[in-house]
Amino acid sequence: MIKTELLSDRAIKFLEEDMGLSMEDVRNYDKDKWHDLRMKCFDVECAKYNDDTGRCSDRGEAAADVVDFLYCEINVD
Repeated sequence: MIKTELLSDRAIKFLEEDMGLSMEDVRNYDKDKWHDLRMKCFDVECAKYNDDTGRCSDRGEAAADVVDFLYCEINVD
């Protein structure tokens, strides 16, 4: 079970609004599903980083919040 309460508010909002996930769904992710989600978020982070300013967008920063957490850091085990 994933400790979703450790995610930032920005990350939770991103997962719910942009990725269409509920925290209940994410709480029940196993290691493989969490890895897949992190890779999707990494893709968003990278895509949103290359704007005209050379800075990451708010959406990209929210995705980065998810990418930063390793499964072992937010898993109850």
